Amino acid sequence: MSRMIVIALVLALAGCGGAKAPKQEGHAGHWVIVGHHMPGVSAMSEEQAAAWHGKAIDLSEEVASVAGADTCMRPQYRDRTVSADSLLTIGFKVAPGSVGPLLPPGGTVQITEVTCEGETWYSPGALLIWTSPTTALTPWEGVFFDLEKR
Repeated sequence: MSRMIVIALVLALAGCGGAKAPKQEGHAGHWVIVGHHMPGVSAMSEEQAAAWHGKAIDLSEEVASVAGADTCMRPQYRDRTVSADSLLTIGFKVAPGSVGPLLPPGGTVQITEVTCEGETWYSPGALLIWTSPTTALTPWEGVFFDLEKR
């Protein structure tokens, strides 16, 4: 819970600057986990993180669901541009650039926060960190999962 509060503060206070954030195409659609990055301390092992590969996150105006197991009715989507460095160092306590070339140091990043009926949604897909118009990262338990829109 405290991590979500810290992330919320970072997102609220993060400044913009540096490289331009990729424009997003739209969050609605069928997203598939295609890889992962473990830049710091994680609650998952490599094997547990790899087991998420191929699982789907479906986002629409009516419902958001993860692997058919966690469902959010009436999701709301909030899009913002934030400093990638602040997001990583303050929000996730990992070094800028540690997620790889997808989030280079000094840049900005477009993010989408998903809430469920106005409340925080604690699930993979609740935060999308855009890396291209059709790809994003979603952090979960210390792992940054690569998402691809299909």
